[in-house]
Amino acid sequence: MKTLVTSVKRIRYLIFIEGLITLISGLSLGSIGGYYISYFMLFGNELLDGISMDLVFSWTGFAMGAAVLTGFVIIVSLLTIRFINRINVADVIRDRSTG
Repeated sequence: MKTLVTSVKRIRYLIFIEGLITLISGLSLGSIGGYYISYFMLFGNELLDGISMDLVFSWTGFAMGAAVLTGFVIIVSLLTIRFINRINVADVIRDRSTG
């Protein structure tokens, strides 16, 4: 996109939006999927039929998982922006034209 004369500000915005979509979908799908996976691991296992267990949602665990996911998305986005800032457009065009 930088070689097509897209501004760095616009590229940063697109990376931010992509990170935000990744964050929202990761939190929602991870929460729903994690709950049902843990439910089937605890209650769908025939070896645990005689054992009673309670499945309790923990806000602390959710907050810790969300913090890790958010940190990961921020780090990857910043590294991507840093890489894009270091790209020399002339080198990219030269490499593409020479094959």
